[in-house]
Amino acid sequence: ENKLRKLFFDWLMMKYTPYIEKKIKQYSKMLDVIPNGFQIKNLKTKWGSATVSGDIHLNLHLLKTSRKMIDYVILHELAHLRIRGHGYDFWAYLGKFMPDYEKRKNWLEVNQVEIMK
Repeated sequence: ENKLRKLFFDWLMMKYTPYIEKKIKQYSKMLDVIPNGFQIKNLKTKWGSATVSGDIHLNLHLLKTSRKMIDYVILHELAHLRIRGHGYDFWAYLGKFMPDYEKRKNWLEVNQVEIMK
């Protein structure tokens, strides 16, 4: 079972890494930010994070969702390179670039437990 899980996640990484690289480049230009790089990690409770030094971390389990959800998390984390925290200014800023972010955010919240199994 562990070997199959590893093969599955290796396949997901191979399939989605070029897509993620393309989206990070696209959204970085849109937001006028320069991320330091990105990693796909097995995060326990978050879909992604952005460090102060500009590193973007994405949850490995995110790759089991749709591209719409992956796009949301990428854009969300890149927006944190502009605005830290989740105050009104952050959500207003994110909404300028992804008006339906609330639907995507809610979908991830509702389905998080099942997806992260």
